Amino acid sequence: MSKNIEVIRLWQLPDDFFSLPREDQWLVMEKITSKANIITKPRQPCHISRSDDALAIMFFLVTLGLPFLVPGLVAAAVYSNSVPHIIGSIILSVFLALHPLPRGDWRRSRLALALIWYFSMEVLVDRDNPRCADMATSAVNDPSFTGKNLPMICLACPHGVFNYGAIIWCC
Repeated sequence: MSKNIEVIRLWQLPDDFFSLPREDQWLVMEKITSKANIITKPRQPCHISRSDDALAIMFFLVTLGLPFLVPGLVAAAVYSNSVPHIIGSIILSVFLALHPLPRGDWRRSRLALALIWYFSMEVLVDRDNPRCADMATSAVNDPSFTGKNLPMICLACPHGVFNYGAIIWCC
């Protein structure tokens, strides 16, 4: 077992993290990174504002609830035998299926921070592993890092049908 494991407490990222210059972002990452310690009792979740909590919950409702809602609406429209409702539900289904994903870097947004705070996200990095030694440091900007270390598959918890951990990790 490695003795050189660090924890990156992403839940301590400041509100303006993604608007900071890249050099300042690396300084913040250094500041919220420390040696990992064995925890003897459960850690308290981080503080999250009501607006960020609502943003995270709305994201969950859209990503988890909408896929279940649309088939129900289609079934209700068919059951009601109402032609306008059937046509409307088909148009809605086609629109949602063909709607493009947002352009730009949506992962580096307020939503990303809200999800990090909602899950009190922490990342453990084994610095003794040569492939992970430079993770979450400015060394990842060096072109040799990509050729030497990628592709790599990392475990991103919480993980389930929708991998919210990976969504946060990719932020």
